[in-house]
Amino acid sequence: MKRLAAITVLITMICPVTSRAIIGVSIGGKVGYANYKGDILPSSGDVGDAVTYGAVLEIGTLPVVDVELHANYFAKDFLYAYDVAGVPVSGEFEFRDISLHALVKKNLIALPASPISLYVGGGIGWHLINTEVAKGAASVNPSQADNPFSLFSNNAKVGADGMVGVKIAPPVFPLAIYGEGRFGRIFTDEPINTTTIGAGLMLRF
Repeated sequence: MKRLAAITVLITMICPVTSRAIIGVSIGGKVGYANYKGDILPSSGDVGDAVTYGAVLEIGTLPVVDVELHANYFAKDFLYAYDVAGVPVSGEFEFRDISLHALVKKNLIALPASPISLYVGGGIGWHLINTEVAKGAASVNPSQADNPFSLFSNNAKVGADGMVGVKIAPPVFPLAIYGEGRFGRIFTDEPINTTTIGAGLMLRF
C-alpha cells in the first residue's frame, strides 16, 4: 500500500505539468556531502556521512514553478564488530542508497535583472537500499551470520524531501550553477533522516 500511495502521489505531481506551458528544460549533474542519521544495525549509531552524486532533469512551467527529477547515489563503508558464541566477529559493512526523486520548486526571491534567485521545494523519493556484510560472519556460525543485523537487500523504500537553494543563471548564457540543502526522511522500520549539502551545474535549453 505504501508503494501504491507513493506512485499515486508521484503521478499527481508530474501529470499537471502537461496542462501547463513548458518554458524551459535543463539537465545537469551535482555533487554533495550527505549525512544519514539512523540505525542500520541494532545500536550501531548513525550510518554517517559520505560524498553523494546525482543527475537532475528540470522542467520549467507556467505558472512559474519548476518540476525536477533527481537520481542520487550514496554509499558508505564502516566497520562492525560483535560476538557469536563468544567468538569476536568484525569486518566491513556497506550501505548503499540509489534513489529517484520527483520535486516541485518555486522561486521565493528573484530580483529584476538579477541572475540570482532563491528557491524552496519539496517532493517524494523512491530509495533502493542495499547492504552487504562481509562473509567473515558466516565462517564463524552460518546460522547466526545475519544476527543481530537488520539488513536490507535491494529493498524499495519511500521517502519525503524538502530543499532550499540558490541559483545563478545569467541571461542568454546556457549554463547555470546552483547550491542547495536537502532534508529528507526514508520510511524504513527505523526511519532514516538525511541532510545533504551540494552544488551542481545545469545546461539550459
